[in-house]
Amino acid sequence: MLSGGRVGVLLAIQLVSSACTGATPVPTPSPAPAAAAGCTTEQRIATNAPHEFDAEDLRAAALPRSELGTTYAAYVFDPGFGGFESNYERVRDKADRKDEERRALERYGRLVAYQSMFTATDRSAAVERIWTLVALFRDGAGASGYLANAIASSTATGAAEFALAGLGEEARGAGARAYVRRGRLLGQVGINARGPTDLRSELTALAQKLDDRLQRSVSGALRGYTGKPGTEIGAERVQSLALPRADLGPAYAGLDEDAFLNGFQDNLERAQ
Repeated sequence: MLSGGRVGVLLAIQLVSSACTGATPVPTPSPAPAAAAGCTTEQRIATNAPHEFDAEDLRAAALPRSELGTTYAAYVFDPGFGGFESNYERVRDKADRKDEERRALERYGRLVAYQSMFTATDRSAAVERIWTLVALFRDGAGASGYLANAIASSTATGAAEFALAGLGEEARGAGARAYVRRGRLLGQVGINARGPTDLRSELTALAQKLDDRLQRSVSGALRGYTGKPGTEIGAERVQSLALPRADLGPAYAGLDEDAFLNGFQDNLERAQ
């Protein structure tokens, strides 16, 4: 259910979108928003595209636990690392080389992501964590560049690259990670095993499942958003609508960010 505030925002977006005509601009490998033909919203994302990727569409594209296989049936969702992920959260919580990751996110134009992560309750389990992550980029060229950068970073630390033939518009794997790109969506499968294990076969099988969801998401056949078509709010725009600390006034200048409660919030997180 949409709040009154969000309905107002969606109405504004819909009115802007209704004035747009013309073909969807061809993506260009720009690391920053650039002028393009047609009407655009904030972040210069074309509103005359078939549909905006709503935040719920990103969550729908990630693999649910039921598609991970029976091995992971008892694994539980990780609310700390799972869920919607801003670039700020990505750098703060999940990057070993924070400056390098920050530069990559900015250079290749990643907007936002959703991570479906599950962890073992049995401490003796061979796999500690398993996840899929779907990230939205400004354009396909940016998603492709980020994929190449991720593979290069992995192989530079000793991970062996492996082929993922016939998947996506491009797909590559390295170490315990597999990546699949469709348009400006980049999917990732990751497995954290407790010991040295050859995970290529399992990663490939999961990448195939993820590619199917990405393909259907790009085509519009798989949607998480259940509102009226044309009223979506771009997934990356949700975070920009809340007031930053700078706009709260000098009385709150010394307050720290609440890393646990801050960030994107789905209905499950709200209920908990």
